[in-house]
Amino acid sequence: MYLGGETVSAQDIAPMETSRLQSQHSNPDRILINTPSNSRTTQGSREGQTAGDRIVRYNQLLLKADTAYLSGDYSTAISAYQEALHLSPDNQLVYQKLGEAYFSAGEDEEALATFRTYLKKSTSTSARIHYVLGVLLERQGNIDTALNEYNAAMTIDPIHSGARRRRADIYIIRGEFKKAINEYLILHEASPNSPILLYKLSRAYVKDKQFDKALEVYRQAINLDDGNIEIQREYALLLRQLGHYHEAETAYSAILEKQPDDEVALNGIIFVYVKQKKYEGLTSFLEKQQGRDANNPDHPYRLGLIYEYRRMFQEALDAYKRSLDLKSSAKAYRALGRVLLKAGKKAEAKTALESARKIDPKAPEVRSLLMQLKAENRVQNLKKHKKKISKSRKKKGKTRKSTTKTRGKPKKAIKMQSKKQ
Repeated sequence: MYLGGETVSAQDIAPMETSRLQSQHSNPDRILINTPSNSRTTQGSREGQTAGDRIVRYNQLLLKADTAYLSGDYSTAISAYQEALHLSPDNQLVYQKLGEAYFSAGEDEEALATFRTYLKKSTSTSARIHYVLGVLLERQGNIDTALNEYNAAMTIDPIHSGARRRRADIYIIRGEFKKAINEYLILHEASPNSPILLYKLSRAYVKDKQFDKALEVYRQAINLDDGNIEIQREYALLLRQLGHYHEAETAYSAILEKQPDDEVALNGIIFVYVKQKKYEGLTSFLEKQQGRDANNPDHPYRLGLIYEYRRMFQEALDAYKRSLDLKSSAKAYRALGRVLLKAGKKAEAKTALESARKIDPKAPEVRSLLMQLKAENRVQNLKKHKKKISKSRKKKGKTRKSTTKTRGKPKKAIKMQSKKQ
């Protein structure tokens, strides 16, 4: 019988079955215990019949397991393969299939043990076995051992793309960037229209500080997969880090055309505008963003930040209040309190900062601003107190002079009278 790439015959199972029956039924009386009195069945014919039944059962189990595996029912597949192994303990194909089922089910330890048993029993192996072993070992963090398995897979099948790709990934982890670049170039040559390979190659060039080549490969990847935002983000970031601000601005703008609320792109383009000191351009950009999505509280908040930076405090206050109207947030209350404090509106600043503290009690800037406000109030109160004391002293001084003059008048009058006499 042929099933799943394997031909099963009585020779596969009968010797094992015969041995098992002989060991279990060494007593002739026990062998015939369930045999009818008029039966002419011999022990040998019974063993042959049992072996035949087991072959049928084995193939049924294998069909059941293969069907379950293909439908994604790995639990049923595993149980059926295990039962099939009880019938044929040295069957290498079943070990391989059981290992694959464990692998697909995410049961890594069982998969590893099964594949290792397979390798012990097998006189030959396949690139697939070594590849899967490498993946399992890599999942467990055994990078060096995994690399050995990928090398073994490549020895058997030099064009095994999976093993080569994972080997390249390990080279990146180990800091062997030139080896990784070489592997990715070979893979790219075999699959020139794969943006993922170009993506990995560009990252390897960045790691190896070959920035011009990295930019070139990023562009190729973006041309192949214009919808991949992650690749475009990394490309824009590299341009920014290299100081190519105008190109970075263009790259971030391309992302925002596809995803207007992309936080990474928004923060990146703001950074580029600030770095170029294009504050008016940034203000216009943020005003457009606000107009594009009037219900997003982050847009007026960001606009408030640039207004505040440009010392346009009233505009900043209005922007922060708009943000808070859309959504109550610690950052908007904090920014509002900060601007109110700069504007000298300390009572309103205190209210805003305390609102921020209620939402985020651990915010360090809020604590700092409240302490600053407290210190300023203390200084102001001290000044008021000193002014009050100064006024009080001046008043007392005037009172003393007045008293002195009043007391002196009678004496002068007496002296005048004495002179007249």
